[in-house]
Amino acid sequence: MQQVKIVRRIHRRLDGAAEQEKTVLGGVRHDRGNKIYLQFKEIISEDMEPVPTLLTVVGDEVVLHRKGDVGGDMRFVAGESHSLMYRTPMGALPMEIQTSKVDVFVSQDALEIELKYNLLSAGELLSEIDMGIRAE
Repeated sequence: MQQVKIVRRIHRRLDGAAEQEKTVLGGVRHDRGNKIYLQFKEIISEDMEPVPTLLTVVGDEVVLHRKGDVGGDMRFVAGESHSLMYRTPMGALPMEIQTSKVDVFVSQDALEIELKYNLLSAGELLSEIDMGIRAE
């Protein structure tokens, strides 16, 4: 178990509009066999409590599991689509993640993840997302 600084950047696009976000968090990294776990409390919005989050990496598969008022299990595998029920304060929404890119770079001192995916609900594109996560 190792304390880490996690830097997460997100670039979202929809209908030509784009927004970027960068967040720095503290967390814990666990390496067990071929699995890597990052535990941290994610800040979704300023008016909500931080959301306990577990990120799991196994090879080229990344799973982001959020617990609390918002969340669900978001699974990322390049070239695959995965469905989930995403919890929000207003209720659960059926969503689909279409992942086009998953790059994972692992060293003893750092973990870097690059994801590129589309987020859809009821077949309608909600946003195109590029997410980068670095833990060191």
